[in-house]
Amino acid sequence: MPSTSADPAPGRRAKPAAAEVVLGDLPEASGGERRAPGAPNVELRHLRAFAVTAEELHFTRAAARLHLRQQGLSAQIRHLERELGVNLFHRTTRSVTLTEAGEALRQHAVQILRALDAAVVDVRQSAAVAREVVTVCYTPTVSGDVLSAFLEKAHATLAHIRIGTCETWTPDTVSGVVEGRFDVAIARCPPFAREISSIEIRREPLGVVLAEAHPLAAHEVIPREALAGMSLVIWERRISPTVFDAVMAAFPEHTDPARHYEMEQFGPETFYGDPVSRREVLGGRAFYVTTEGHYEVLPTGFVWREVSPRAPVGCVLSYRADDQRAAVRDVVRAAQQVAIERGWLGADGVPV
Repeated sequence: MPSTSADPAPGRRAKPAAAEVVLGDLPEASGGERRAPGAPNVELRHLRAFAVTAEELHFTRAAARLHLRQQGLSAQIRHLERELGVNLFHRTTRSVTLTEAGEALRQHAVQILRALDAAVVDVRQSAAVAREVVTVCYTPTVSGDVLSAFLEKAHATLAHIRIGTCETWTPDTVSGVVEGRFDVAIARCPPFAREISSIEIRREPLGVVLAEAHPLAAHEVIPREALAGMSLVIWERRISPTVFDAVMAAFPEHTDPARHYEMEQFGPETFYGDPVSRREVLGGRAFYVTTEGHYEVLPTGFVWREVSPRAPVGCVLSYRADDQRAAVRDVVRAAQQVAIERGWLGADGVPV
């Protein structure tokens, strides 16, 4: 949840567009990096996206492996093709295959990525002894893009710290920080504790996941009253009481136990991991409440839609108020920087 480039071979190939694809250095940038004039600017994330797509030969499966939306993956592949000046894939409505240039790049990409992964392991192992560990817990209702953006930032800027992560339930996040089991918690609507300092790093509107084939899926924004005839799928209240209550406050028509179904199996896959919930939502008889950013890629057959009136919920970072360790403070600052860079917080620290 990090990016580089490779050196070009000297000279010009006889068949540059098809026989072999050569990666170029980066141009001179503020950090002093250089590349030869006109050489392609190949980002590591684009190369990795290409390698996975070349292995799968299927954009939907590749996007799922990379935790990207399919449109995002396609955009990365098109960017790479523009930089290299070649087509890497033959695309039809029925199949995806590599071009000759794509096969040449695939062979180079596999070697480059293996070498880079090995170098990362070596570097991290050599530095592991000296690094301080900061353990971050989070809840299943935290949007996936929040956690991945935070970890990407931490890996890029906090080389002196090793981040450990642990998924847990909302009541255990704050108590875990208070008792010292965790250093930092990221949760929605966490319970209050006087020993804790909290920062809201993002505020998002609740929406609904429903079957792609459902008539309401044709609307970009669904009036809340249009959902009255369906069941609301949710976790047991004791697992995350504050978020449960926030959902019920946003959907008051479903507070009656007869109007909502509490999942038997609730984990990282949320409603999709519970067979009854998955069947009911796919059958158009129920919906699941969450934020748009929760899923990098929704399972096939489902869509997310915003609901009116809007019901925003916060994502909160918590840590012990008396924890003065520099590593913990660095992690908190990194999370705030991510939130500002992503536009979740304004420069004044107020959620946008």
